[in-house]
Amino acid sequence: MKFLQFLLCFALSFPLFAQHSIKGIVLDNTNKDELIGVKVQLFSNQVLLAYMITDIEGTFGFENIKKGQYVLELQCPGFRNKSVEVVVENRGEEQLQIVLEVILPIMLGSSSLEDILRTNVEDNKYTSIQQENNLRGFVTEKKGTPIVFGQVQLLKNGEEIRKVETDFDGFFEMEKLEAGKYQLRVSYLGFEPVLQTVTVEAGTDNEVIVFMKEKAVKLGEVKTKQACGLSAKYIALKHCTASIQE
Repeated sequence: MKFLQFLLCFALSFPLFAQHSIKGIVLDNTNKDELIGVKVQLFSNQVLLAYMITDIEGTFGFENIKKGQYVLELQCPGFRNKSVEVVVENRGEEQLQIVLEVILPIMLGSSSLEDILRTNVEDNKYTSIQQENNLRGFVTEKKGTPIVFGQVQLLKNGEEIRKVETDFDGFFEMEKLEAGKYQLRVSYLGFEPVLQTVTVEAGTDNEVIVFMKEKAVKLGEVKTKQACGLSAKYIALKHCTASIQE
């Protein structure tokens, strides 16, 4: 009887010992800071099994994983997408350290916006069908972090001609403008507004980079984290893991 009870307990507990997990941390390639808010997707045979967002420590975790080959797809505004192949063989945890390449900061000091846009063209992004007096560019912090949902206004003699928002890469574009001189005003919560003169030349894509500076605010000691594609202070995301269900 006791032997049967032992077999029953062993059978019930076996799945616990057979479980595997894939865990890791995502870092910025420029300063190795942890990245908050990275979307991490887990695929098997091109089928999406689960996804999650990195927490305030830049970590993620998928539990109840079977042995086999998997692919992690990582997406973060302002950073290049990355795929990582993972082979789960042994029982226990697969611990990963994944570094994402930032799009903007590595080139701001030595290259023009044309070079940056050319890099993005490789990803089939930010290309205009026709060059018709367009104005486009990036809005970023001094260190290169994109300003997301920044307000970009185009003014002529003090009157608003056009108004757009930056996307998740800090990119904006205004099409089919009249050639001439304008004032570009950029604003974003927590940053000093920027006003600069731009010239729109006929028949071309006119390019500009706008750098914004944080307002000096006395808040005492504030812990900062690198938020994925966002200009934000400490974001309170709880640590969590995703469990694969049958």
